[in-house]
Amino acid sequence: MRLLAYMLRSGDVVDDGRVQREVKAVRERGREVVVVFKGGDPLRVGRDHEVTVERRWRAR
Repeated sequence: MRLLAYMLRSGDVVDDGRVQREVKAVRERGREVVVVFKGGDPLRVGRDHEVTVERRWRAR
């Protein structure tokens, strides 16, 4: 599915076309979002940037 960057949450898997990485944290910084991954460098994008995501549904 495609989501806006500010809609990401921990546990989502982001596909950038080359590699899939699991989201550890999402931090909003004004008009930007910093996505921190469990492995690799963080990604800084605009709040309204579209990303391809595999959402792993968790039982509450």
